[in-house]
This record gives sequence, structure tokens and C-alpha cells, in this order.
Amino acid sequence: MIINDIDFATLYKNHMAKAGRVTKPASSWDAKAEKMAESCANPEDEYLKKFLSMMDLTGAETLLDIGCGPGTICLQVADRLKHVYGLDYSAGMLAVAQRRAKVMKQDNVTLFQRAWDDSWDSIPECDIVVASRSTLVADMASALKKLNDKARLRVYTTHTIDPHFMDIRILRALGRESTGLPNYIYPLNILCQMGINPRLDYIYSRNCQSRVDSYEEFEKSISWSLGELTESEQNALYAYYQKGKDGPEPLISPLRGWAFISWDKTQTRR
Repeated sequence: MIINDIDFATLYKNHMAKAGRVTKPASSWDAKAEKMAESCANPEDEYLKKFLSMMDLTGAETLLDIGCGPGTICLQVADRLKHVYGLDYSAGMLAVAQRRAKVMKQDNVTLFQRAWDDSWDSIPECDIVVASRSTLVADMASALKKLNDKARLRVYTTHTIDPHFMDIRILRALGRESTGLPNYIYPLNILCQMGINPRLDYIYSRNCQSRVDSYEEFEKSISWSLGELTESEQNALYAYYQKGKDGPEPLISPLRGWAFISWDKTQTRR
């Protein structure tokens, strides 16, 4: 067997099925919209600044931001382009993005409420397409094709490096350690098998989840990510918190890494 014999698209779907990840309803993200506008969409956010610095807008007039949240990427470049579009399945996120656009006096912004699995037929093609921290999907090959089909010039995406969103020490404390989620190795290889030459870079920035002001806030953050905790898991989490709150190591890793995968449509293999 050689690498060309591996079906990375199917392998990805098998890995996702084994991971048992359940997609959060849009309402879960609605509740986080305001907080994300203050953190992730803050112009001084380290991740955001690095992402923007790695984009090439040369020759571009339009941009489509997939999983735009509160307008994190699209609103930051709206003043450099003729028109930008944001797409998200959370109505709460889009409401915050619309409000932010008005405050920023940007009238060249159009927002769509769509999910990855919805039809994008009515979504316009754009010169630049981005999917920032929004690519943990059920079908990676289908998602990458959608991104590529909507782009005229270039595509910019980020994917997880670590297979666990949660700090592995917390998962071990709760007894939830597993094989984890599929990481960036899959989209990189799927793109190659699609005839696309992807470029790989990395972004390392502050982990937005690392700040912990109280146990109540800590437990709320963990249960939002992992789902409802059992009584024994709550006890284990409290023990972890009490042991580590004054220790030399932070309760949650202060850094998070992302794989920045991009490609130029003029450089695809035919």
C-alpha cells in the first residue's frame, strides 16, 4: 500500500464517528455571541491579528467568511474591499455581527444564516473565502469542495492541531480521555487528493478558555464543551480545580495552536 491508496475523506468520517462528537445546536452559540465579540473579534486579539496578516487580498474585491460568528474576519477587512459576506448558522452571532457592522459604519456587509450542510446555491462566489476556527465538520471533503467552489482567487482556513479542544489533563481527571477528534492532517491530505496544492502554516495564540476566575465559571466552561457532567465527574473536576488553582501550572493551557491551511486557485493541479 502507498499513500495514494488511502481514502482520507472516508478515514476522516470514520474518525469523526469514533470520536462521537455531537454538533451543538445554534442556540448554544447564540448564548456565546456577546462574549465572543469581546474576545475573538477584538481587533487586538492575537489569533485574529495573525490570521489577517497571513491573508493576501491582492486583486480581491469580495470576501466570504464561513462560520463568521460575530463578524470576526469579514468586518476587519470590510474597509479594504468592495463587499464582504458572512455566513453562520447562529442567529445570535449574526445579530451581533450586524450590530457591530452598524457601529463600525460598514454598509458593505451582507450576512446569511446557513449551516455547512445547507444549500449554498444562493451564496455568491467571492474572490477570497475564509473559514476561521469553523471547520470541525462531519464531512471534510464536502466542506472543502464548498469552500473551493465559492472562491475565485484564494481560500484561507484554520484547523485544530491537537485532537482535543479540552486540556488533556482535565479529560484525564474526568476519565474522558479518548482518541480525540481528527486534526489538520486530514484536510491537508484531502486537498492534495482533490488536486489542490495547499500551503501549511501555524498560528499559536492565547487560549481564550484559559482565564478562570472561579470554580463556578470553570465548571460552566467545561460542561459547555463536554456536555452535562455526572456527579462523579463534577467531584473529580472540583478536586482538579482545588489542587491546581494555586499551583505552578495553569488550570488550562494558556496557549492553543491552529494549522493555517490555504491555497491559491490558480495553482491547482489539473
